[in-house]
Amino acid sequence: MPGYHRILLINDMHAGHLLGLTPPEWHREDCKSWQVPAWNFYADAVKQIGRVDELIVNGDAIDGPGYKETTSHLATDVGEQALMAERIIMLPKADRVHIVRGTGFHTDGHTAYEDQIAREFGIKAQDELRLEIYGRRIHVRHVVGRSDIPYGQQTQMQKELINDILQSEFEDYQAADILLRAHVHYCFEVRTADSARGIMRTVYTAPALELRGPKQSSFTRRLRTWKYDFGFTLIEIDPKSREAFIRPILMPIKNYAKREYTCLTKGKK
Repeated sequence: MPGYHRILLINDMHAGHLLGLTPPEWHREDCKSWQVPAWNFYADAVKQIGRVDELIVNGDAIDGPGYKETTSHLATDVGEQALMAERIIMLPKADRVHIVRGTGFHTDGHTAYEDQIAREFGIKAQDELRLEIYGRRIHVRHVVGRSDIPYGQQTQMQKELINDILQSEFEDYQAADILLRAHVHYCFEVRTADSARGIMRTVYTAPALELRGPKQSSFTRRLRTWKYDFGFTLIEIDPKSREAFIRPILMPIKNYAKREYTCLTKGKK
């Protein structure tokens, strides 16, 4: 929209994992049924959105060396994973790029791998990011508490909001208006009014760019969340009203992972 400050938020690409977002150069024949539609979804949506002011990469850009699992990886070489991640980050056209570090299990080893990715873009990776745009204060961090209880997921987000307000009182800083989180691979938004300033405070957990797929791995064996969302996020801030419009761009997961049963008694009476 004209005049709006536009932010593209991507996270949890897990480049190098069979289910992570994978550029075409690394597509594998037995994985194309989900790698191709996932990449096409991302590439087409990014092209349609066009140029943005900010691109925020909020953690877990790569999947890491796979110390506990290797069968679910396209590559365990983190240098190659970093090349995949750079290809993903380069696709959107953005005036500025910001990289926030993800979980150490995926992105730390002999060195901080996301720091290396950040250097390719001439920036430094950060543990958390604080931005102010048209008077709206934005706080970005990767990790947030998760819950697999349907009514518990919003509770984790409300905790983030209240903790930031309380901590700002104790440590004498201005609390954020918009808190952006990742990590949990599902998309939720919780809002509450700030009557003193005439705005809405928002905490938002973004969808992931890693699929919950049919390929067996420790990822699919362990992850049993009832809600899972694949995609990324466009945020637009109106300079006049200061209103922030947060729009998840989501791919229907059912399109690539059908749930079918193998019949062992076909033809028997």
